[in-house]
Amino acid sequence: MQEDRLFNTVDAQVLKEGSETEIQVVANLARRCLNLNGRNRPTMREVTSELEAVQKSRKPSISAQQNSEGVDFVEDDSVRHWDVESLQEVSSSF
Repeated sequence: MQEDRLFNTVDAQVLKEGSETEIQVVANLARRCLNLNGRNRPTMREVTSELEAVQKSRKPSISAQQNSEGVDFVEDDSVRHWDVESLQEVSSSF
């Protein structure tokens, strides 16, 4: 995948929030998922594993707040906003 074309194609918010390495890893994973030969596509387990590895390498965008009962997770607006848009995109493609 040509790097210059990739970064011209990716949404500006993704470029701002993600590192070059993260974007390249996810783009390469997406390319592999689009392989016409199903045997050459990654399994959902492999996809999950690779995306979790990218997520773990990031600085956390979810902050934990300790209270008397345990830990509550508080999402920032960018995470919640992205998740909603992603779900809308996926559901509209069916």
